[in-house]
Amino acid sequence: MTTPQIIERWGYPAMIYSVETDDGYILELHRIPHGKNNVTWPNGKQPVVFMQHGLLCASTDWTMNLPEQSAGEYGFRGNVFQINHKKLNGLKK
Repeated sequence: MTTPQIIERWGYPAMIYSVETDDGYILELHRIPHGKNNVTWPNGKQPVVFMQHGLLCASTDWTMNLPEQSAGEYGFRGNVFQINHKKLNGLKK
């Protein structure tokens, strides 16, 4: 399963963003915009938590816990070695 599929399996909304770096690499970012209950913050601005996985890790590292153990329940979210590039083939040596 992909990270967004795991997120949605546990009942959370998942958003996917593609970001191109200056040198042409295409990164995929995942976001859980709110918890299961879609709680609205009093001032309308929900706090942000940026979670970066470690070297040789993947975004699934942040989604493997049970829902009640996950930051996603609180409205936060933080690759299977993604190798997308605008022109280069990451599988060729």
